[in-house]
Amino acid sequence: MPAADRIDAFPRRWARERPDAVAIRDGARAVAWRGLVDAIDACARCLRSEGVQPGDRVLIVAENSLAQIASLFAASTLDAVAVPVNPRLSARELDAIRDHAQPRATLYAVGVAAEAVAAHTAVVHQVAWAWIVVSGMPRVDRVVVQTKA
Repeated sequence: MPAADRIDAFPRRWARERPDAVAIRDGARAVAWRGLVDAIDACARCLRSEGVQPGDRVLIVAENSLAQIASLFAASTLDAVAVPVNPRLSARELDAIRDHAQPRATLYAVGVAAEAVAAHTAVVHQVAWAWIVVSGMPRVDRVVVQTKA
């Protein structure tokens, strides 16, 4: 799909036009458009390094957060398909969704939904760590990536 038609074009346009304007409020944090695009690009680099290619599915297990938003837009950046999942699902429910979706990678937003990762640690086999660093922000969200074996 042409880059201008993907959803990740939206935050990139605003980052060019209003880089310091607030894009997202995540708890006490206010993230500017420039910071959001930095987070999207960091997550996209991680997914690319894990072998995610256009058309692949990426399961995103996260609560509403900067990490979730960055992951959704990062999948779009790679022309992959984002499959957002509620982190409060049971391991059995998550397994059923994963088996059906057959994602190339599964992301767990640890900083926001640590209980989700704890509940699903049995399903995390190959783990790579990525850091979503938001410009000028003291807190960093950690994203666990499980790649398809």
